[in-house]
Amino acid sequence: RPGFPLYFDSGLGSVTGPVALGDADADGEVELVVATNYSVFTLSPGGQLESFIWQDNNMQLTSPVSLADLDLDGDLEIVFTTGAQLNVLNHDGSNFSSAWPWTEPGGKDLGKVALANNWGTFQPEIFVGTHTQYGEPNTAYLLGYNGTMPIGWPHDLGNNRMYGTPLVDSFDGGGSSPVIFPTLDRPA
Repeated sequence: RPGFPLYFDSGLGSVTGPVALGDADADGEVELVVATNYSVFTLSPGGQLESFIWQDNNMQLTSPVSLADLDLDGDLEIVFTTGAQLNVLNHDGSNFSSAWPWTEPGGKDLGKVALANNWGTFQPEIFVGTHTQYGEPNTAYLLGYNGTMPIGWPHDLGNNRMYGTPLVDSFDGGGSSPVIFPTLDRPA
């Protein structure tokens, strides 16, 4: 494809994971949303830099970027983790609301996020868990678009180290959506 492969300036850092696709800047065109160690930016389908959404050389991303219309207003929000913070941004890089960024209460690093509708509303929720060293307790979280947690959350994962992206699915087609948090030690 013309414009690819792409090579980034070393000042941008390394790409941290899969690229997200969507109309991240609300211009009616699909962009590639790329996360590097210290920045999130959009590229046109032809590989041209369109905009920097977020950049902070003091905060390293710890997850790929995910996109979802969390408040159902037609604009995609941009979700990613940086250390112990869960970030939800508007397409212009501003915080989605005063609830964001959300900081893990114990200051533990957060892993990858999953976005899915689990509460039975039409709005997607955010699933994320802590990712600590071996032998330290870990926690799984479910947060709504406004930063609130439903009754019964968070869940203790014990000393199981979260690894990978949470999986949310209605396996039996019955409408309930169990959540699997993959761990290095055993499924939680």
